[in-house]
Amino acid sequence: MEAVAGKSRTVLVTGGCGFIGAHVCRGLAERGDSVVCVDVKPIEADPQLAWLLDPVQERIRFVGLDTANLSGLLRAAQDHQVDSIIHTAAIVNPLMILSEPLFSIKSMLEGTLNVLETARILNLERVIYLSSLAVYAAAEYEPIDEDHPVHKSGQAPSLATYSTSKLASESAGMTYWGLYGVDWVVLRLSAVYGFGMRYPMYVKPMVENSLVGAATRFEKGGDMKRDYTYVKDVVAGTLLALSCTKSLEHRIFNLSTGLPLVKASEAAKMVRQCLPDASIEIGPGLSELEENEVKRGQLSIEKARQQLGFEPAYPIAEGIKDYVLTYRQYLDDSSGD
Repeated sequence: MEAVAGKSRTVLVTGGCGFIGAHVCRGLAERGDSVVCVDVKPIEADPQLAWLLDPVQERIRFVGLDTANLSGLLRAAQDHQVDSIIHTAAIVNPLMILSEPLFSIKSMLEGTLNVLETARILNLERVIYLSSLAVYAAAEYEPIDEDHPVHKSGQAPSLATYSTSKLASESAGMTYWGLYGVDWVVLRLSAVYGFGMRYPMYVKPMVENSLVGAATRFEKGGDMKRDYTYVKDVVAGTLLALSCTKSLEHRIFNLSTGLPLVKASEAAKMVRQCLPDASIEIGPGLSELEENEVKRGQLSIEKARQQLGFEPAYPIAEGIKDYVLTYRQYLDDSSGD
């Protein structure tokens, strides 16, 4: 079934109580769609994300469910007359990914397969899968486009089973698209940050500590480069991919700023520009985990621009400003409780 333009949708969001998932739920609700938020944990487990979704709660139905439960997914999609799925659920805890490889890869891949089966059986309109730049091998050229190598014969995946699971899920979805007609679209994200983020990437403590008057100190990490992508740009790109009705030449898209990579030390300067009283110190070099990552490079977002109409609105300086404003509002509202 093909996507239909200009209509109100009922969208099932897996991992909808997580960082990116909650922002996607809010974006869908704000534009008038009905949302079925599926997650193993309740939204109340995260006060920040509960606050984020509070203004749009009336358009969201919460379903406590693990994506490993195929019959539960099918029932939720049928009961709520879902027409599309945005699959954001993933394990993002680095310690769990490294210490429990079998569990992490089984959980993430099985969840994707169940989403695909649900879409195939119910003939849903579209499945959007939020993947990662972690599927790429070390940069061979820049900007890195979607056809850049992902596997090399002498190089392990950059982020352990997280990379493996994302790539395997992409491949499974391409098979369901090619053989069974499931309308599958992959969005490869990069270093997503913003209000409610969990994996800190230096930015979270820089912003949030500074707003409560606490100092932030990092012994090293200042040289770590990323294409920091603001969460509101991710939401905008995801909604474009969901609603795009023209025939897509490709099924996999980079979704980032597409700008040159930014060092963590440069991000610290931008936080200080927003918050002059911020006390932030970050040493040069890389953390132990970062030293084991593959060489990153600038990403190309030309396919997303041309086919989805995606145009990022938040270079990192603007994203940090908006993050500061949002977190400040959250603190003000919370202090009034």
